[in-house]
Amino acid sequence: VLIVFITVFLLGFLLIGCMDTPNTFSDVYLVELRFNESAPLDSNIERAHKTLNKTSDLSSLRISTSYLAMCVEIGGTTTCASSFNTSSFAGVSVQNTKSEANIDLLQVARVFSSNCHPRLLLAVLGLTVILFFVMIWAVVPFIPGKIWAKRISCGLLGLDTLLWGLGAMLQHEAVTSAKKFITASSAYLIQIKLGTRAEAISWTSFSFLLLTCIGTCALYARDMLVAK
Repeated sequence: VLIVFITVFLLGFLLIGCMDTPNTFSDVYLVELRFNESAPLDSNIERAHKTLNKTSDLSSLRISTSYLAMCVEIGGTTTCASSFNTSSFAGVSVQNTKSEANIDLLQVARVFSSNCHPRLLLAVLGLTVILFFVMIWAVVPFIPGKIWAKRISCGLLGLDTLLWGLGAMLQHEAVTSAKKFITASSAYLIQIKLGTRAEAISWTSFSFLLLTCIGTCALYARDMLVAK
């Protein structure tokens, strides 16, 4: 039960990453985008025609994005907001003088965030919360229906583990693919750093679910054999 509670906490923390400015939240991101200072068009970065909060030094610009929110850091100041309401952020773009094409770092982050849907994470989080209460039902004495509680726990654990195994793999593929695609398509003007903390939370949650599933189902099978 304690492991399931910790898993609920971890999944919830992953969901609300980048919701607030303290490092506890802002460091839980899927990807971090920045301009590549060593790119061939670096001089254009410093001459970007749009700036954030009237700041001309874009070399310190960092945009971190998670499932539901984004954080923009520039000049040591961090601002976080929901991905659905980024009107407080100004677009920060670089113009390629050869092709007259603009690369808007904030827009790139918005597109990535809009394509990383939290639906699967929300479904797994909801199932894990239900599982937590079912497991309490199974362990608290003097409450009838223990056999059914154990059966439901095994079923929910199996489903939860499969779903979040898929979710963790999809998250990993999304961020690694984004790094390769965005870096190459921007002519290496954009650098992407993968969110190691979010990755660790995802796989730790999956490991907890898997271990709990194996242990709970093994205990249930043992009880059934003893009952026979």
